[in-house]
Amino acid sequence: MGVAGFTGEHVGEPRVIITLVGPPLLHVDFKFVRASDFAERTENPEILWDRSGLLSGALAQHPPFTPAFDLQWIEDRFWIWVHYGATKLGRGELFETISFLTYLRETVLDPLAARRVGAIPRGVRHLEAIAPEEARNLWQLCAATTATKSGGRSSPPSISTADGPMPVVRSLNGATTPRSSPCSTSTTSSTKAFD
Repeated sequence: MGVAGFTGEHVGEPRVIITLVGPPLLHVDFKFVRASDFAERTENPEILWDRSGLLSGALAQHPPFTPAFDLQWIEDRFWIWVHYGATKLGRGELFETISFLTYLRETVLDPLAARRVGAIPRGVRHLEAIAPEEARNLWQLCAATTATKSGGRSSPPSISTADGPMPVVRSLNGATTPRSSPCSTSTTSSTKAFD
C-alpha cells in the first residue's frame, strides 16, 4: 500500500494530514487532536474506533459549534478588495486579477449564497448541492465574464431535457455525463466541467 501526505496549513489546520493511500487511490484526511479538545468542532465526525467511549461521550456533552458568519466583516472589507482587484486589472496583472476574483468568490460570494439558503457558509465546498440555483447563477456570471476573453461561449455545454438544459460534465476518466448542476462534483469520483 503506497501512502503520500502532507499537513493542512494551507487550509488553516496544521493538525490535519491529507493523504492518498492505495491502490486503488483513496483520499483520506486524518486529524489529530487531544481527547480534551475533541468536543470542540464545527460538525460531528465519524468515530471508527473508541475503546473507552471517551470520544462518544465528549460529543454527546457538547454540540457542534459553527462560528457566526460576520456580514459586517465582509462589508468592512468588500470595497477595498474590489479597488485592489481593479488596480491589478488596470495594471494588466491578469493572473493576479484571476486569483483575486477566486478569493472574492470563495470568501464572499459563495458563502453568501450558502447563507441565503440556510446552509453553513464554507467557501465553495458543496455549493452545487446545497445552493444549486445560486451556484448556477455564479457559474453563469463566471462564464459570461470569461466569454469575452474566450471567443463568446457564456455557458457550459448542455443537453436538452424535459426540465430544460442540463449541463454536461466530463469526469477525469473521460466519461461524459449529464449533471443536474453546472459545477457538480461527486464524492466517488472527481468531475469537471469542460469547454
